Amino acid sequence: MAPALDDIRFLSDSEHRVIALEGLIDGPRTQLDLRASTGASSATVSRLLRSFDERGWIDRTGNAYELTPLGRFVAKRFVQLYDQFRSADRLSDLIEYLPLDEFDFDLGCLEGARITRPTRADTIAPIRREVELMTSCTDRFQMLVTAVDRLATQEVAGLVRRIPVFEGVYTREAFETVRADASMRADLDEYMRAGGTLYLYGGETSMVTLGLNDDVVGLELNDGRGFVPAFVETADDDVLSWAERTYEAYRRESEPLSADAFAT
Repeated sequence: MAPALDDIRFLSDSEHRVIALEGLIDGPRTQLDLRASTGASSATVSRLLRSFDERGWIDRTGNAYELTPLGRFVAKRFVQLYDQFRSADRLSDLIEYLPLDEFDFDLGCLEGARITRPTRADTIAPIRREVELMTSCTDRFQMLVTAVDRLATQEVAGLVRRIPVFEGVYTREAFETVRADASMRADLDEYMRAGGTLYLYGGETSMVTLGLNDDVVGLELNDGRGFVPAFVETADDDVLSWAERTYEAYRRESEPLSADAFAT
């Protein structure tokens, strides 16, 4: 077997080895530290450290072990790959709804995301969580709206009065959906009369509804027929940076809506 494949197999055969590498990325660790983080026995930790050493991945200074330049390269790449696969597994039933072509961050960034799915007892649990997050904002709420729902639309007029930065970009389809619904149209008319700012994006997009809730990113997934299979939220720095750039890009290509755009 090729050495590279042997190393990959060696790491993938044991989660203890991956956890140990993750710990060593953050700095020197003793055997006791690695036993605590991995939950492995002293003998197991000794064996994995010996294997790391044989591969030239670690150096020892006193009782502490630290990654060599080669070890740091291997650790960062493998842990990143591991996080991506772990995230893909967790999101496997939602992959078809994610705008992967729009992402410029690794899917592993969503590994720690909070995911709210519908339940038998609450089929709109994702939307309820989205509204809960939206109404907890204190400084900023910005949203790219590609699909609309009444529950979230009901909240906007009240929020614009207390959040310093509150604005949204509506796609043409989302705008027309609101215009066709008297209740949502009245809600957004109230929002606009309260001083709210909205923009209309006339281009094509594969994006889902994207929200910037202070420093938390929210993604409302949609099956294209009105069903919301999940709401995904994360404070990951890379995802936040992507979301801010994405929102700004859509806003630059949009036109401001007039105050009477939703007049009843």
